[in-house]
Amino acid sequence: MFKRLLVAIEGSPTSDRALDYALAVAKARAARLRVLFVVDVPLACGRHRSVTLYRGITRTG
Repeated sequence: MFKRLLVAIEGSPTSDRALDYALAVAKARAARLRVLFVVDVPLACGRHRSVTLYRGITRTG
């Protein structure tokens, strides 16, 4: 039924549960899963400031 899935996470317990569910669905359907990590960055972060948007995701299993 599904060949590809996309799940957005942002570090909350609710998004952790969504990721667990998406992993289970992807495994059951032999589908590919893409994870999008969403970061809320204030627009007024300054002209000369650097902002780290991505730290990395550790893949297990």
